[in-house]
Amino acid sequence: MLIIDRTPCHGYEIRRRLQPLLGDIEITRLYRILKQMEEEGLIVCSETEGPHGPSRRVYSKGEKGERYLRRLLRDSMRTIFHFYEAFSDHMLERSMQDTVREELHPCSGKILVCNLSPYVSVGDSTLNLIRERAGESGLYVVGDTLLWEQSGVKCGSVKGEPWDLSVRSNSFAEYWLLGTPPRAMLPGTICEAKRVLIEDGVFHLNAGLVFLNEVVDAGLESFIKNTAVMLFPELGVVDGEEICEILGSQFSKHGTVVLSPGLVQFWAMKHSE
Repeated sequence: MLIIDRTPCHGYEIRRRLQPLLGDIEITRLYRILKQMEEEGLIVCSETEGPHGPSRRVYSKGEKGERYLRRLLRDSMRTIFHFYEAFSDHMLERSMQDTVREELHPCSGKILVCNLSPYVSVGDSTLNLIRERAGESGLYVVGDTLLWEQSGVKCGSVKGEPWDLSVRSNSFAEYWLLGTPPRAMLPGTICEAKRVLIEDGVFHLNAGLVFLNEVVDAGLESFIKNTAVMLFPELGVVDGEEICEILGSQFSKHGTVVLSPGLVQFWAMKHSE
């Protein structure tokens, strides 16, 4: 598909370009594959006159070909991000022990936590830090509490979604959101975070796969950002500038801490004017 996507090709040309990858593939086998792709609507075949007489079959991208390539791109990026998250989590262990603990002030109240990240697991350094900070004040979890119970942590349960929490206003000293909600729900989520915090309460948003600074050139980083954020929002890649703007509309005091490559903690303090 990648060969045909660049320019229409006849069978022998496709075979020549495939040789470095697949070796000397039989032309009859290749034509069977091309025929199947044609039946699936991925490619179309037309006949043109050859340079020395007989007509040749020329293959080009079909109606479903573009969707197929986009799906391949999405799945490839998802695989890369999966391993990047694992690398980031490994680097995070050191950051949680040093950078984050140094930045945090003592907590004197209940803590609310909501986990939206598929990469948080039992024994995670972030969970350990939150457990330490909750102490005897009380820890409350939005949704399923199984992860915390498996970690040996006693906690209460809060119903709802990050953008619609079933809890009273001014209830928590800290609110930790691990992972990001769907992009359309970001404003409501941050507004809800402000509502449930007490005066001088702090909101922590740990977001992986973040582009914190605007990418201005037309290089690979710009391509990854624009493709992942705009074309495949389901991959969970975050435009950090957008989060900062929303935080600024709700909180007068806010900032960021880079925890590890690609993992950023956004924070904001509730302070009445």
